[in-house]
Amino acid sequence: MNNEYLKITKLNYEIDKKTIINDLNLAVKEGEFISIMGPSGSGKTSLLRLISGLAKQSKGTIKVNHKVIADDDTFIEPENRNLGLVVQEKVLFPHLNVINNIKFGLSHSSIDDDLTSIIEQFKITHLLNNYPHQLSGGEAQRVALARTLVTKPKILLLDEPFNGLDEALKHEIYPDMQAFLKEHKITTIMVSHNIQEVEELSDRSFKLNNFALKAI
Repeated sequence: MNNEYLKITKLNYEIDKKTIINDLNLAVKEGEFISIMGPSGSGKTSLLRLISGLAKQSKGTIKVNHKVIADDDTFIEPENRNLGLVVQEKVLFPHLNVINNIKFGLSHSSIDDDLTSIIEQFKITHLLNNYPHQLSGGEAQRVALARTLVTKPKILLLDEPFNGLDEALKHEIYPDMQAFLKEHKITTIMVSHNIQEVEELSDRSFKLNNFALKAI
């Protein structure tokens, strides 16, 4: 794959001498959306944590745009990887309202066209002055997604990102989000248990089980 943007080679990860990931290889093109399915405990979330830098591999190499971000001798800190991570927990800053949560990672405080577009796409215009404790689970997840996307990360990591959203809203959000990701060539890896979601969003999908990553 000549235009691979993210390349993972012989990745190994152990916790307390228990093997979580063993000799995993993966190559993803720039702007490609891939999904990973698999049983609980198969290492899906651990893989996202390793790519993001929230965990350090035992062995192996992770490259982004042909630059090593993690190997036996190199470890780039998470804040310097230009990655976005959205997890199931919908972590928002409780002391900030919705608009300031969304703008938190931006280098400017103005509301530009991309920010306005994302707010509209995720159907949260009416929530901008609310605080996290005033949001439903689905509303908080939409805010978390918007906050991550507005920074235009080069790689987006999604861990069950649409949990708590009703089916009708998911299908409203999917097309706009896909268009945004393609426009900005954001390489995306999503962990999901929802086969319909995977089929609708993914360019390619894999199953991770018994340490093996197989195309599905």
